[in-house]
Order: sequence, then C-alpha cells, then structure tokens
Amino acid sequence: MGMAVEAVAEDSSHEIVFRCDVDNQLTGELAARAEVIIDFSTAHCIKQNVESAMRAGTPFVTGTTGWQEELGAVQALVEKYDGSFLYAANFSVGVALFRQLVQQASRLFSAFENYDFAIRESHHNGKQDCPSGTALMLGETVLQHLPRKQRLVFGNQDGAIAAAELQISSSRFGAVPGTHSIFIDSAEDFIELKHVARGRAGFATGALRAAEWLQGRKGFFTLEDMLHTFTTQNF
Repeated sequence: MGMAVEAVAEDSSHEIVFRCDVDNQLTGELAARAEVIIDFSTAHCIKQNVESAMRAGTPFVTGTTGWQEELGAVQALVEKYDGSFLYAANFSVGVALFRQLVQQASRLFSAFENYDFAIRESHHNGKQDCPSGTALMLGETVLQHLPRKQRLVFGNQDGAIAAAELQISSSRFGAVPGTHSIFIDSAEDFIELKHVARGRAGFATGALRAAEWLQGRKGFFTLEDMLHTFTTQNF
C-alpha cells in the first residue's frame, strides 16, 4: 500500500518528503518535515507513530487495521495535542458506499426472521490481520441494524452457529487485493452483496484524498466524515 500511495502521489502535484519502513521508523523530527503523513504500517506501530505526528503538529492519515484495542489511547493523543487524525479500515470510496448498502439491507431484512446473514472475505496470502478490518466494519454494521444478530464469530466453528451469531469467514491465497461478500439466505431464495477490489490504486487514491481533506481540520475523523462533507455538497 505504501508503494501504491507513492505511485498515486507522483501522478499528482504532491511531493513525498520521506518514506518510513521497519529500518527507518517515524520520529517527531521526520514528522515535522511533512504537511501530512499517510500511514499503512502495522498495528503495533500505530500508537507510537500517532504520538510522533501529534507532537510535531502534523496531520495523520492511516489505513492500518488490527489496532482497535488502541483506539481509545490514540483518540486521547489526538485530543491531547489538538491534532488532526483520520482513519479507515478501507479507503475505497466504493467500500464506504457498499457499507451503506449493507446497513440498508440489514434494516430491510430485520423484519423477516427467516433470512440469515453471514460475511465472507478473501485477501492475498501476505495480509497480516484476519479477519480484515473491512469485514469487521461490515460485521459491526450488520449487528447495529439487525437486532437478532448480537455477536460476531470467526472462522469455521465446531458445531452449529447460534441464531444470534454472525459468522465472518476468511480466505488467504494468491494475490487477491480484497473481496467482501454479504450472504443473505432463506429457504426460498439467496441474496449476495459483493465488493471486489480490482487493485490497490483505489485505496491509495482514497487515502491521498483523505490527506487533502484533512488539511486545516482538527479532530479525530473517519472516512465517513469526509464522505459526508462531499455528499452534502452534492459532490
């Protein structure tokens, strides 16, 4: 993803002033050189990276997943330094709008108890977190709008799936950029909502757009906050 962001940035008017990796990690001194930081690192680096950026007063955009346990601590850092922060489990605009479709479907089917829901996601064999952050986001969306589903379960379960459980299953193989499916099933029919990524360029473009949007803003934001400003302006 870092290389994808770099490729998109080079096709625009932006300049990359530094790159970080496992051997060249983010510091406050580096952060102060940039107008914004775009982070696709690993979950265990997030808190340290955010603190370096917030201390330097540099806006921070991240698409790293798997760090939800640190969310409260990260939000506290943003508030402490009056910083600018935006995160998304998936920076694809299509995924963000797909989530709204899933939300609406969950509401529509909530009145029909004969329909059951499940989620399946597939990614390349190098993806480190499982299930994906996007799958978790979609799962939480279903739970919020389909009252009969009360908790998430992951992978292949031993025995039956309880009626109140929403199963998220995962596959890791090849070079799949990312596929997420919502299954809605009854004895009478079957409905599938699916988002298939065709590459990483869409994610990178979304992250770069978020970095542009964050300029001049203070606070703790998500991609939905950014999209809301566009849709309310009929953009």
